[in-house]
Formats: sequence, structure tokens, C-alpha cells
Amino acid sequence: MCYDLGKLETKLRKQGARKGHTPQAIEEAMNEYKRIWRGGQVLFSGFAHPELPLLLKHNGQYKSELMKWGLVPEHIKDASKAAELMNMTINCQAETAFEKISFKDAIKKHRAVLPINGWFEHQHVHGKPYPYFIHDAEDEYLFMGCIYTAWLNPQTGGHEKTFSIVTTPGNELLTKIHNKPANGQGARMPLLLSGDRILEWLNPTTDEAHAKEIMVTHPDDMMDAYTVKSIKGKAVDPKSADVLNPHHYPELDAEQLSLF
Repeated sequence: MCYDLGKLETKLRKQGARKGHTPQAIEEAMNEYKRIWRGGQVLFSGFAHPELPLLLKHNGQYKSELMKWGLVPEHIKDASKAAELMNMTINCQAETAFEKISFKDAIKKHRAVLPINGWFEHQHVHGKPYPYFIHDAEDEYLFMGCIYTAWLNPQTGGHEKTFSIVTTPGNELLTKIHNKPANGQGARMPLLLSGDRILEWLNPTTDEAHAKEIMVTHPDDMMDAYTVKSIKGKAVDPKSADVLNPHHYPELDAEQLSLF
């Protein structure tokens, strides 16, 4: 993942104007976003549970907050149980979000978006994984739909914001790339929101029926992807933009013709 605050600010201003929000409200949200996110990291692993900047709406105002990746339900009272759960709640399936005990309260009350330039997935060919960088076809920002909680940590006595990325079934592009999904499930992809649906997702008054209408698979023609060098191992610098550089694998030429 990487961040381009200039693109994000322009997009939010345009969308906010369509919904009647003042330029000042959007500017305040962006200034806060810039203030809390000063990192230059490009690569993130959910299992490391990093703190990332999410956008949300609270009391009618857009806000930016750092949240830890890996949702801890508010009813959890034990820190060791919380740590265990975080590895299982990095993602949340859209189809069961309103039913699962870990997610059903959060998706009703606490929705946010994680703005990114793209993310990485591996395609397996002849038993070997090849990393792809997946991004918007027009190189615009992608907004991942998320849910979050304010969990009371019994060890510190303070509330901690934690989040999960909502996922949908993969579209055709993701199905071809993510061709070896975990646990034998079909390919998954993040819930990607665009246009007014970003603001509708963030609106706390959006009800369950409308939220389910929003949680749909993102169209293929709005996305693109290319191969990059290995993103695993100690030699990879997670703060270097070099991980985003395209890399050609000659052995994949036939597969990539069918991919696109």
C-alpha cells in the first residue's frame, strides 16, 4: 500500500461538494489525515497489525484516526484472547458481516474507509508465487470499506481503535491472479468503494439494507495490475517505493496474455 495525499484531497473535495459538504469541512478532515499519517512505508502485513490512518464520520464531521489492523470485538475482556482474535479478524466477509458475532455490531455502527493506491496479491504458476500490484485503472485512489471498534484494553485501561477490511468475492481479474486462495475458498478482494458510495458507507445513518447494496464486487474494467519483484524476505525494504516498480517475468508471458 502507498499514499498520495494530493490525489486523496482532490477526490474528497469533489465528492464532498456533490453531497453539499463545505470545502472547509473536507479541508479540516484532510489536514487531520496529513497530521496523523507521516510514515513513508509502502508494504504492510495485516499479521503485523500496523496502525493505519482511516477516514470516518462522527457527529457529522469527517475525521481521521490511526487504527490497528485486526479487529477486536468490544465484548472481549481478555488481552490474550484479543491478540488471538486479531489474527482472525484482519478481513471480514461482506456476506456474513451482519451475522458474525465479531463483526455485527461494528458494521452497524462503525464504518470507515482506508484510502490506498493499491495492494499486492500473488499468482501461483507451476507452484511458484508471482507478486502483482493491483491498482485503479486510472491510477486514482482506492477506498477500502472497513469496520472498526473501540476496544477497552484491560491491561492499559484505555480504548484502542481496531479495524477489519471488508471483503467481497473476487472479480475476474482477481480470480485469475489470486488463484490459490486460503482454505480452498474462492478468490476474495477488498470491498472497494467509489463515487457517492464512499460517503454513503461513512454515513452512520446508512441502514443494513443499503449497506448490503453497497457491498458488491468492484468491476474489472475499473482495475489494473502488473507484476513486481518479490515482496517477501529480509532484503525487501518496506519503506522503499521500488517495491512498486513493474518487473517482467518472461515465463509469465503466456499467462499474462490470458489475464488481460
